Amino acid sequence: MTITMPPKRLSKLALQVLACTSCALLAQSAQSHTDSSPATSSTKASTHQPQTTVNGALQVTYRTDDSTSQNLWQIPGILLGGEAHGYERGPALDSANLTIRHVHDNGLYGVIEIGSHSHDGEAEVEFEEVLVGYHLPLPEQNATAVFEAGHLNARFSPFNHQHANEKASSEDHLAYAAFFGGHFTDNGLRAHLTHDSGWTLGIEAWQGNEYPGDGTHAAVDGYVHYELNQDKWKTNAGIWAFQTQSEVRTDQRQTGHSHGTPAKTDTSSVQYGGDSVVFGAFAQLDWNFAEDWHWQTEAEWLAYSERGDIRDESRLAGLKGDYTAGRIYSALRYNKQQIGVQYERLSLKNHLSGSAGPLIAASAGLLNPGQDPEKTTISYNWFAHQNLLVRLEWIYNRTELQSNPYAALGLVWHSRLY
Repeated sequence: MTITMPPKRLSKLALQVLACTSCALLAQSAQSHTDSSPATSSTKASTHQPQTTVNGALQVTYRTDDSTSQNLWQIPGILLGGEAHGYERGPALDSANLTIRHVHDNGLYGVIEIGSHSHDGEAEVEFEEVLVGYHLPLPEQNATAVFEAGHLNARFSPFNHQHANEKASSEDHLAYAAFFGGHFTDNGLRAHLTHDSGWTLGIEAWQGNEYPGDGTHAAVDGYVHYELNQDKWKTNAGIWAFQTQSEVRTDQRQTGHSHGTPAKTDTSSVQYGGDSVVFGAFAQLDWNFAEDWHWQTEAEWLAYSERGDIRDESRLAGLKGDYTAGRIYSALRYNKQQIGVQYERLSLKNHLSGSAGPLIAASAGLLNPGQDPEKTTISYNWFAHQNLLVRLEWIYNRTELQSNPYAALGLVWHSRLY
């Protein structure tokens, strides 16, 4: 279910959210069983004590300028879709989530997550996840098996299913915006096996309805993760692969999305048909190297290929696209203060065959002048309360032909409500 909020109500939304946040903080401070941990997906997967929990999280940000000069964001050199969008000047609700989880003592559990975000002057409320799962301990093998089905966020990388309040910056990672339209979520099945040594092997099968799919073929991914926790540091690393196929994929931000403004360039008539394959690798390290001092770093690399053709009403061209994305983030925290730097970069290479290639590439936004899109974010975080973060960012955005620096001031709140 999706609910669209009219533009005139958006300006009131931030104030309402802030009011709700304040009320929730006051109520939270009165509770003796406060849990400051956010409802991260890894926590959901590993907590299997019989109980019912309710967690809330939100992020509100004010930006001094638009992140894109276009009505509909287009990175030169790659087809976009899904929920890929720019960020507007002024206040915006980046993310609001309410997660209800119930675990039964027989190993069955269920999760309902309702989320909302705003862009293009409108806000939507939708079900982010609705799933049932079964937790199966395997004591003789020192392992645990988990099976889940429903509307799921993919788990091939921890950065795919992060909420805005869990990310290193207030905006979507560039790689996931370009390759998955923000993040990948779909109807599907998941099974993963975690050994006590820290290894996790998982596989996910999807209907293929969501970008980069078009609903004509299924999608599948597999992953191997390794997590190791010590007294003062913990690390998590993994590799993964994703594959799907399309027949008539279009930019649904123009044709099928329920909100958004008309684009200057009409890419809605351009269809892509062919294979989409993504490989990825990531690593995370958290280190408490001294009292009150904490160092955190993340790195991720993705390689995305498209092999097929693009067409409009009268033209057809073959497309061979090879795209890579890299991101590195590092932050140093002392007590309640943290300074971080994040750098992201895309490399986009297209080879089009056929006489109509240059013309249809222009209408599809595939022409790249040889400039690799990049984005740098410098952030200062103040942990004002165990559930409240104040974030100040300076963002140098060069995902289009011209650079666009701007600043952002945001509030991030998360808490266990029940």
